[in-house]
Amino acid sequence: IPFASLTLIKSTITSFRSLMAYLLAFSCFFYILHMIGVPLPNTVISSLNPLKDYNMVVYPFFTLEDIYTPIIRFPAYWDEPGALGTYAVLLLGLNNFTLKGWKDFVIILSGLLSLSLFFYVCFLLILVVKMVQARSFYVYIFIPLIAFVLIYYVFKEDTILYQIIGARLQIDDQTGTIAGNNRMTEYGDYYYNQLRWYDMSFLFGSRFNPNNAKVIGGSFSYKTAILLYGFIPCLFYVFSVILQARRCIRNNIRLLIFLFFFSLIMYQRPDVSNPVYVFLLFSWIIKFSEFYDYDKKTFSIS
Repeated sequence: IPFASLTLIKSTITSFRSLMAYLLAFSCFFYILHMIGVPLPNTVISSLNPLKDYNMVVYPFFTLEDIYTPIIRFPAYWDEPGALGTYAVLLLGLNNFTLKGWKDFVIILSGLLSLSLFFYVCFLLILVVKMVQARSFYVYIFIPLIAFVLIYYVFKEDTILYQIIGARLQIDDQTGTIAGNNRMTEYGDYYYNQLRWYDMSFLFGSRFNPNNAKVIGGSFSYKTAILLYGFIPCLFYVFSVILQARRCIRNNIRLLIFLFFFSLIMYQRPDVSNPVYVFLLFSWIIKFSEFYDYDKKTFSIS
């Protein structure tokens, strides 16, 4: 918020997180009612994304894709579950990953119901960090035990975890790449690989070549951002965030944590033109910097 006081900014961040928690609570409640068979009013609308060739079913406080899928994933108010997974991680960061209170519980439940691989990986990393910070002897027992159980069920066929994670980590025989690496359509990926670093459409995006936007399809990755906006604007955006983070976050550990999550988000869902998305990223910088005591030069992780 330009020219706003830090107090107003922090109040805005807290209010935004509270609003999202309430909305997600309603969404989870009605989604669970739907899943247990309670009839709910609904209507069918065209997908908000014109690149998708199927409709959406709108229920009270949540939507679902109007296509058959073996596993129903929860998208809440977004047009796909992966977006919910990304925003759930961002919302947890606004509370310093304390994982306490009903608001964090609702956000975690939303992320788990989305069956987002990104959310599952990030949430597991958060739990591991929290357990290590506890410095308990039992941590060294539970972490290997939990890891063993997860690995067993992730790669054991005919389990939910295998369908969510394991199958996506398999190597595709045709492409030789990870099966879950589907952030780009096949044609979009081919088109991107044909670009040269000196092409104006690579450097400055679709404004120099409208075909850049046409080949994206249902893609969503860092390649999508480069095709739309160009490598130079994306590089400027990334460096702006990094420099702002370096200026505000004085503790190196929390700076590395922020940069790690920022890298993951930029790789898989760089929604750089969405004002809410940008607001959340810079809110992270503020929240990650507010636990530093400039007088004592100490830093609180928890």
